[in-house]
Amino acid sequence: MRKSSFLVLLSLVCLIQLNGQQVYTIEPTKSKVEFKIKNAGINVDGSMAGLSGSIVFSPSALEKSSIQIQLTSNSLSTGIAARDAHLKKEEYFNVKAYPTVQFVSKGFKKTASGFIVTGILTMRGKSKEVEIPFTFKENPNGAQFEGNVEINRLDFGIGGSSWVLSDVAKVSFNVWVTK
Repeated sequence: MRKSSFLVLLSLVCLIQLNGQQVYTIEPTKSKVEFKIKNAGINVDGSMAGLSGSIVFSPSALEKSSIQIQLTSNSLSTGIAARDAHLKKEEYFNVKAYPTVQFVSKGFKKTASGFIVTGILTMRGKSKEVEIPFTFKENPNGAQFEGNVEINRLDFGIGGSSWVLSDVAKVSFNVWVTK
């Protein structure tokens, strides 16, 4: 009896601390993080998987919301095995030394079309503050976060100077979460 009372009290404390915030669990099999970058004038499409982390979000209490997520660098895929192996080497993502890509939020803003999250993106051991616009749609069992952002690969030491490879990659994400 005493143990169950403690668990009820602990649950209430957690609910009070979250103060209306919804804690979401990422559904990695439904979620997608994809990128597009021009190489020799041709779009190269790819994706990364292994999305994990924590999302606490409420549109009405942005100051108490937070996102801390990561992707597995070795999951990088463009659909061409030889290119994937090349991108995983030291010059590009160096997946042995840097096994994850991470994002940790610092703050949120409401916009006319959705939200913007400001946070620290870390790839290949280099961190940079970025702003990522996104939309948020709730459903009875969870929610969907969706957005696009442009990332300069040189800010993170990915690849060197190139006449044929664009400096900017377009990243899109569609993250499904459950309550």
